[in-house]
Amino acid sequence: MSSDLAFEKLEAAPRWVSGETELVAQLQAGSQEAYAHLVDRFEHTIYNLMLRMLGNPHDAADVTQEVFIKIFRGIRGFNGDANLRTWIYRIALREAANWHRWWLRRHFNRTVSLDLTDSEDGETRIFENVVEDHRPLPSERLLHAELEARIQSALRTLPIKYRSAVVLRDLEEFSYEEIARTLHISVGTVKSRILRGRELLKRKLKTLLDKEWPF
Repeated sequence: MSSDLAFEKLEAAPRWVSGETELVAQLQAGSQEAYAHLVDRFEHTIYNLMLRMLGNPHDAADVTQEVFIKIFRGIRGFNGDANLRTWIYRIALREAANWHRWWLRRHFNRTVSLDLTDSEDGETRIFENVVEDHRPLPSERLLHAELEARIQSALRTLPIKYRSAVVLRDLEEFSYEEIARTLHISVGTVKSRILRGRELLKRKLKTLLDKEWPF
């Protein structure tokens, strides 16, 4: 996605902002109005991303706040190697990974490696047609709400490297190239992580569905 196209996503931009380059320049100059606009545009998005990554609303809110602190402190180092959205997501996912490592050390007093290797490739959507249901409409609504909760619960059991790739692809709808730039990995590695993450997620969901809704 080009910088100009990415900027089109910055809804209701102030009149003095003519494009992403201008917004970045204003942010780097210390403009409080530009920073307020950036927070207004991305805060809800980043909070939802953190909620998917961390699973707890309080933790998601705390980490979201830390993300914007890091953005504010780091914007002068933004050099345009990626568009602004990619750079922001990169910071957000790094903070989520840092929080995850801290949580593991606090609760288990040990360091867990997040770097597993895979070499497989593939593409299969997991959030569509997880279970076929023909119940009446009220039951359908309840089922889908419960299923969404199970998906989110299962998603949080994935190792964070796979969780990041799956969330960016299947929920945030990033392209493979955008994910590669965001995570600083190759497109091939992106596809491998997505495939592995989806396989793990399917396995977890099947266990949950077989246990709670046997057909």
